Order: sequence, then C-alpha cells, then structure tokens
Amino acid sequence: MRYIRILILAIIGLLQCNYSFAYDWAEVDGLRYEYIEYDRGYGLVAVIGYSSSIPENLTFPTSLKIKKFDNRTCRPIKIASGAFKGCTKLKSVNTSGVEDIENNAFENCISLQKVAQSVRWKKIGSKAFAGCTALDTIYYVSGVTIAEDAFDETTYQNAKLIVDDKYRDECNSHAVWSKFKNKIYQYSISVYASYGRVSYNGVTVENDKRTSFVEKQGSSITLSFMPEEGRELANLIIDGEDVTSKVVNNQYTIDNVSKSMDIQVSFFSITISAKGNGHVLCKQVSMYNPDYSQTELGDTRNGINSYFVPKGDYNLWFYIYPDEGYQLNKVLKDGIDITSDVNINYPISSTNIKYSATLEFTFEEIPPVTYTLSVKSIGNGSASYNGTSVRGGERSFSVEEGKSPVISFAPDTGHRIKSVKVNGTDVTSSMSDNKYTIENISADTSLEVEFEPILHTLTISSSGFGEASYNGISIHDKTQTFSIVEGTSLTITFTPEAGYRIANVKLDGTDVTASVINNTYTIRSISADMTLSVTFEVIPPSIDITKYISVYSAGGSISRTNNLINSGSQLNWQFSNNSDYGVTLKSLQLIDGATNEGGNIMSVNATVDAGSSVAYSTTIGVLGIHTPVTCRFKYDFYGNEYSADAVYPISYTLTIKSTGGGYAKYLGTTIRDESKSFSIEQLSSPTIYFTPDDGYRIKSLLVDGKNVTSSISSNSYSINLVTGSKNIEVEFEAIPPTYTFNITSSGRW
Repeated sequence: MRYIRILILAIIGLLQCNYSFAYDWAEVDGLRYEYIEYDRGYGLVAVIGYSSSIPENLTFPTSLKIKKFDNRTCRPIKIASGAFKGCTKLKSVNTSGVEDIENNAFENCISLQKVAQSVRWKKIGSKAFAGCTALDTIYYVSGVTIAEDAFDETTYQNAKLIVDDKYRDECNSHAVWSKFKNKIYQYSISVYASYGRVSYNGVTVENDKRTSFVEKQGSSITLSFMPEEGRELANLIIDGEDVTSKVVNNQYTIDNVSKSMDIQVSFFSITISAKGNGHVLCKQVSMYNPDYSQTELGDTRNGINSYFVPKGDYNLWFYIYPDEGYQLNKVLKDGIDITSDVNINYPISSTNIKYSATLEFTFEEIPPVTYTLSVKSIGNGSASYNGTSVRGGERSFSVEEGKSPVISFAPDTGHRIKSVKVNGTDVTSSMSDNKYTIENISADTSLEVEFEPILHTLTISSSGFGEASYNGISIHDKTQTFSIVEGTSLTITFTPEAGYRIANVKLDGTDVTASVINNTYTIRSISADMTLSVTFEVIPPSIDITKYISVYSAGGSISRTNNLINSGSQLNWQFSNNSDYGVTLKSLQLIDGATNEGGNIMSVNATVDAGSSVAYSTTIGVLGIHTPVTCRFKYDFYGNEYSADAVYPISYTLTIKSTGGGYAKYLGTTIRDESKSFSIEQLSSPTIYFTPDDGYRIKSLLVDGKNVTSSISSNSYSINLVTGSKNIEVEFEAIPPTYTFNITSSGRW
C-alpha cells in the first residue's frame, strides 16, 4: 500500500511539471498553438498561426483541450508575432482571454473590421494592427501597454473606438488611444425593481434583482412596468430624481443616452415591523362600514410583514398595542420620525400613506418620574452634566427622582469661579474640587454658575523720542496701566521717532532689549503684575574708517618673529568721517591681533567735520602687537560716546601650478594640470599637499623658481612665515620600469 501511495504522488508530480512535448505546435479548428508553460492547472499556450480552415469571424477559445499536449486543458494567453499577418480572410476577432498581442500579430489583415478586446489585455505590440485598413470598431481596454505604432493613421482617422464612460478621461489623456478621432462612449445602466418587474428594451428585470446593462452614446431605452396583481407603480427614481409623473401607460422612454444611470422602480406596498415590548396588528377595513367589515391580515409578533395597498373600497389599518408597563416610543416612516402624527388610540390608515412605505414601530419602558434640571453658565467657562457641556447659555436636563446629579465647572484659562447658585441661593462655599452635588433631587431645580477673569496689572512707561503701544493705545513719554487677564500673551510695539532708536527695554527691572524683535516685545502667558519700560536714544552717524595702515621702524627695517611686530615700530593710520555729521574724535587705541588686548589709549579730542579725515602715528609699546591689527576709534556725537573698529590684515597671493600625472591640493582645492591663486595672510605658514597618480612620482618642486624638491616631507611642503607673494610649481613624472637580469655561467673562466 505504501508503494502505491508513492507511485500516485509521483504521477501527480509529473502531471504538474513543465516539460517539452514531442510536437512543437498543434492545430485545433484552424488555429495553431505553441505550448508555453503550466500554471495553476492550465497549460498556457500562444496562438502562432492559422490554416485555410480559419473562419471569417474568429473567436479565440478561453480554454480548450489539445491532444498533442497530453490532452491538457490549455488557455490561449498570447497571439504571437506575425501570427495572422496578411490574413485577408479575417473580418472580426474576439480575443476572449488573450492577454498579449505581440508585434505584427494582425498586420495587413485588410478585411478585418471589428476587434472585440478582452479585459485581460495587458500589451499590444508594435504594428500589431498596422495596415488593417477596413478596421471599423475597437473596444478600449484600461491599463493596457500599447506601442505607439500599434495602429496606423487610417485607423486613427476612420475606426470607431468604443470607450466605457468611466474611462473617458483616462482614454483622452493616453498617448495612443487619444489619437482616435471617432470615440463612442458607452454607459452603465443599473436597474432595480422592488415588488414588481420591469421590461428593459424587452429584457425582463425580475423583482428584487438588480440588473446592469450597457448602452452606447445616443441610444434609447424603453422601460415597461409590470406590477404584480394588487400592486401599482409607486415611483420611478433615476439618479435620485423622481420622474414617476412622466410615466404614461406604465411606460417610460429615455432618449439619447449620454451618461451612466441608476434606475430604481418600486410598486405600492407597506412594510411594518416592531421593536421592543409591543406589537402592531394590520387589518383590511371597508371604507364604508369599518366597524363591521374588517379582515385581520397579520401581526408583527410573527415578524416583518409587507402588505399590498388594495384597490377599491378598502383601507389598511394598523393598530398599536404596547405591552403592560410599556409605551410607544417612536414611529419611523421610511426612516423619518412621524411619532407626533400618530395617536395610539386610533389606527394608522393607508389612506394617509400615498406611496409604498416602510413603517417601524419602537416601544419603550414607561420611564420613572423625572424633574427638570436647568444649568446656566455665565462668563468665560463651562458647566457640564452627564457628559454635556453648557457654555454661555442655559440647558435643561431630565433627572430621575431621587438621583443626585453632579455638575462640574471648568473656568477658561485666566478665569475662576465667581459664584454658584441653586434656586437663587449662593452655594459657592459648598463646592468641592470645582464640582457641586444636588442631593436627592425631588423638584425642578435651577443651577447658575458665573465666572470672572483673574486680572493682573501691566504698567508700561516710555521715555525719550518714541512711543510704546499696546492694544491700540500709544504711550509717549509717560506711563500707562492696563488690566490683563491671566494667561494672556501680549505684544508691545515700540516706534522710535526719525533719527532715534531703542536704547533699552526693561521688564520688572531686567534688561530684555536683546529679546526685542522687529521693534516688538512679547510677554507670554502673564501670571503676575508686571512693569515694562522703554527708553529711546539718538541714532549715531554711520562712520566709515579708511582702511589705511602702514608699519615702519624708526631704526630702519622691521624684524618680525612669530607674527609679532616688534616694540618701537611706528604705525600710521587715518580716520575719515564719511558721514553727513561732524563728530569729535576722542581717542585711538591699538588692539593686539592675537591676544585681543588693548594697548594704551591715546587721547585726541579733535573735531572731524563731515567728509574730513585726520591721520595719526604712534609707537608700539614694549609688549608689541600681533597682526592683524585692530584700530579702535572712539568719537562723540551729541554727548554720546561711540566706538568703531577697523581690522587691517596684510595679505599676499599664493599661486600653485601642477603639471604631469598627479595633483596639488591646498585648503581642500585640487589643482591638476592648471594654475590657481589663493589669498594668504602675512606671516602665515601655508602647507601644500602633493598626490602622484598610480605609476607616477614628484619630479620637481620650484618655489619662486628655486628648486626645493629635497624639502618635501611626506608629499607636502610648508612655507614658514609668509612675507610676500609666492609661486609654487610642481611637476610629476612616470616612474621608470625595473628589470631583473638572471646570468648563468658554466665551465671554466
């Protein structure tokens, strides 16, 4: 038995394997097939050609058994390249389950008029339908990959492209499909009939069965209505619009279809149901003798019931019976509440229901005694009861007798509870954790809560030539006080007069000038009394300092060590007033370029008119000074002292040239077979790096024409304490090959 099972499993495995057959192709009903592979129970095949027995109107089978392929069930999924090229017999093709139409598949099929595509189409190859001059009708398939030359210009101009309306925009924006000049759109028509049947252009739509149809643009639809015995047409709804009044002799015609439509047809009937503890009884009653001529039709205790509205001299009456201890809660007619129109002591009559309707009755337990709790909220805050919030108004709640409702209060930010009153009596002191409980309610009760703001004082003062403003109020050279609600964020704006600026802004005595942005200062979430002051000052003139400095030594040349200008050297500089205002030059001072320490201050007290310049010379003190040098000028303008600095580094040009197989690099910049220049400061020590290419080495390095190749260390070269411009030239050369000679000697010398 074990061997039999193994044999069966082996046979199944063989059946599911892909393998070659004894035949390369097979012919069935005039079509030639080539085997591709096995997939999920089917052999996938390609149509590769045809024979003389091929029909004029060809429909590819969705599946077929092919004897030569071990009698497997096969699915044609591809039409191979050139399979029907030049076939003049074909007039129409239905590709059924085919997915790919390869290159030249139907090229020059000059009699081919119609192609019914498969929704499975994935690809249309190059010239697949080129030369099909008689092609009249093609159906658009969404999502297919199509070659730009799949059709020729004659087809684009003359053939009709049938397009489902939902793909209209997709088709018109497609690079290939949009070329078709004659597009005919087809629309989806959905029809649903309730309690009857409808004839759609002769096709019957059965009761309670939604049926879909496809119509081409411009076609016509005739609807005929067939109500069952005892029923009549209730309404005809097309795309939400009731057109029942346009029905003539139970027929309705739609001309010139131009869109998809949803059509709903219903016939006159009434459906009732009941929920909860109670039931509804339906009776047929004579219009002329209702007390004696009554026939019971059904009871909701037996489930949902539908009743036809009878023709003639009868009505339907619906009697409502709540169970003991229960009452009618709600009556819905087609989902709309009509409870207020229903009197439980009288039956509902079908004479009050014009069209088919669904009535739903709901019963509820008779509620206990309740009282009204009115909650009123005044001011910035809210009261809440049972999950419902009351803000800035009044709301009533129903509370069962004996219950103890708890009302919660929530003041807004910056506010607090001022008072809570119950039936006019102040109970604020009885609150706990912003809540108040009404014990054992036994009568209608009113509760009122009032909120008040928590206020803080903001005092703003302004002095000098300018003003501060807050909330539309300007403060100019005076003090103004404001009351601000706690938690408020407020912005104060400062406006200096022309020629003035903000000197300082202080909040509670602390300087906050640095936090002033665009002449505004913001206090975020005020929580205490605050004082803010602003002072304005005159704007000093804009002083330009001429960048001129020279260094010389009284004893001759200047010697420099470690970027230091020696003591005793003379420095000349010039101060130019390029503004429109006269200033008083008060003092001059040199600032050490390395230590940032200032030297002795030289008093001047000289007037420099607008557009004028003054020049001064001083001797560097014992400590000397490092370059670059900073010259600080202090000057007086309208009684205020200001300072301006000018830094004078001395710079030179470093030019680097690289040739041959390699490159130089300085400050991250690569120089290969070119020359580049850089700015370097006096007494700096720049380092240049060299990188030969593979198989190359440095041939020579020249500095200002002098060969310093021997000074290269680790493929880099440094210039110590630059005192002028420098030219660097590096040249790379190929490393010569190395040869090995083996010399063998024998015999005597």
